[in-house]
Amino acid sequence: MTNSGKPARHRDYYFIALLAVDGLLVGFVVKETIPGLKEIPWIGVAAAVAAAVLPSVLSQKVREIIWSFIRPRLVSLVRNIINQDTRYYLIMTFLFIIMIASLYGTILIVRCMYVRLEYKSLIYNCLTSEGTCEENLRRAFVLNPWRIEAPLLIARKEYLMTASHQDGEFHKWVKTFCSHPDVKKAVDNAYGWNTYHCCIAPISLPAVLQNPLLWYASLLPEADALHETAYKESSIAFLQTVLGKLDTETAAEATLLKLKIEMDIGRNRVIQLEEETKRAYSTRAGSHYYQEAMDTLAQVCLLNHQVDEALKHFGELLEIRVTARTSADQVWLRRPNKLFLYQLFHFYRNSSHETGEMANYIKAMQIEQPEFDVRFRREFIEVSRFAAFGAASNDAWLDNTFLGNEGNRENIEKYLQKGWRF
Repeated sequence: MTNSGKPARHRDYYFIALLAVDGLLVGFVVKETIPGLKEIPWIGVAAAVAAAVLPSVLSQKVREIIWSFIRPRLVSLVRNIINQDTRYYLIMTFLFIIMIASLYGTILIVRCMYVRLEYKSLIYNCLTSEGTCEENLRRAFVLNPWRIEAPLLIARKEYLMTASHQDGEFHKWVKTFCSHPDVKKAVDNAYGWNTYHCCIAPISLPAVLQNPLLWYASLLPEADALHETAYKESSIAFLQTVLGKLDTETAAEATLLKLKIEMDIGRNRVIQLEEETKRAYSTRAGSHYYQEAMDTLAQVCLLNHQVDEALKHFGELLEIRVTARTSADQVWLRRPNKLFLYQLFHFYRNSSHETGEMANYIKAMQIEQPEFDVRFRREFIEVSRFAAFGAASNDAWLDNTFLGNEGNRENIEKYLQKGWRF
C-alpha cells in the first residue's frame, strides 16, 4: 500500500502540496529579508504566471507531449523520495517545520508592512489636517515610538501654540498625551530599538530615528505650568529608572537631561553638570540635550557674576550651532527660543522694542553687569561669523530644526520613505 494504489497517490499529493507551500513562504521571506532582492521581480510569481498562461497558448498535442514526458519522471522522483514510511514521515516533518518557521516570518513581515502603511497614513493625515491631528499623533507614536516624524510634528505644535500665547492649552495637551496608557506602554516597551526591530531597518539614517525615552522625558516638564514642578519631578524619576537600561552613550545623554531638569527646579547640580559636559564632547555636542545643558551652565555663571565662564559657555554653544546648521546627523526637537542664548540675540536685535519678563530680566542684567553687556556685544553680536544669529529672519536658529529645512512637509515625506525594514 505504500508503493502503489490510492494511499501512495495521496502521499504524492501531500508531499507536492507541502513542498509548494514551503517554496512560496520561504521565497517570500527570503525576498523581503535579504537586501537587494526586494527590487528583483519575484521569480516564483513569474513562474506561477507562466504556468497559468503557457497551457492556454500551447496546442493540445504539444501539452500532451510535454505532460507525458514530465509526469512519469516526476512521479518516479517523488515516490523514490517517499517510498519508505520512515523516510516519508521524516521528510514531511522537516517540511512541516520549515512551513511553520516561514509562516511565522511571513506573519511578522505582513504585520510590519501594516505598521508602516498605518504609520504613514496617520502622519499624512496630520500633514493635511493640522487642527485635528492630536489623536493621529498619539496613535503614530504608539505604533513606532522610534520614528522621528510624530515627535517632529508634536514639536511644531508646541512652537506654534507657545508662539500664539496658548501655553496653557499646550500644557494641558502634553498632560493628556504623556498620561495616556497607550503612550506609557509604548515608552515602557521601547528600552531598545530591537523591540521594534521588525519595523526598523538594520541600518537607518540617524535623522529618521530618535530615542523615545529621552524625548518622552524631555516632553514631560512641558506639562508643568509656571511655578509647577510635578511633571519635572516625574521626568527625573523616570530618567533615574531607565538609566541602567540604556547603552553608555544614551545614558550620558539621559544624565545631562536629568541634571538640567534638576537645576530647573532649584537643585544645585552645577558641578555634576560641568563634569558631564566635559565627557565625550565630540560625540554629544550636536544634541539638543548637550546644548541645553551648556546654556543652563552659562545662565548659572551669569547669576554668579562669572562673566568669563558665561562667555566661554556661550561661545562653545555658538560654535556648536554654527556646525549644526549644516549637519545631517541630528534634528533639533525643541524650539530654539528655549535657549537663553537665543533670547539674548533676540533682545540685542530688538532691544528698543522688547518688553515682557525676559526683556526686563536682560535689561536688569545689563545694568548690574555692564562688563558682560560690553563683551557680549564685542565677542558675539559684532562678530561676522555669528552675524546670522542676530538676523531678523532667524534662519540660523531654524536650520536643522523642525521649523527649518528639516521640518517642512517635503522632508517629513522623505523621512517616511526611509528606515523601514519591510
